[in-house]
Amino acid sequence: MMPQLDSSFYFSQLFWMCVSLTVLVIAFKKRFIPRINKMFASRDQHLKKYSEMVEKLKGEIEVVEEGIEKLHEKEAKRAAEIVREAIKKSEATLAMQLNIVKEENEGRVNATRDRLSKEIGGLESVFKMQIEMAAQAAFEQIFLGKS
Repeated sequence: MMPQLDSSFYFSQLFWMCVSLTVLVIAFKKRFIPRINKMFASRDQHLKKYSEMVEKLKGEIEVVEEGIEKLHEKEAKRAAEIVREAIKKSEATLAMQLNIVKEENEGRVNATRDRLSKEIGGLESVFKMQIEMAAQAAFEQIFLGKS
């Protein structure tokens, strides 16, 4: 028969089982559980510290993002103002160039007008002379009978 099943050994097995369990419980209570608790406490402290750092960094990121957004808006306004100024300058330059071209063209038109007036004046005097010559020739032909 097996000794585990023999009733004469029950008391000694029960005794040693209680002694072993007591030693294990005391060892766990005095040695292993405090170390595990210390490890968990240390881990919790690290997690809290890192969580606080993460929250702090999130706050700093929000502040930086707000600053970037404000800077972006400021620079967009500045860029728009620069564009407006450039447009005004280009419009002024174009107006000035247009006036220069207009004055040059007016000068050319006036010079051409004066030249044409002189040529027309010259042509009018030639035309008057031709009319006078034709009238004289007609007069001579009609009244004097010359051909």
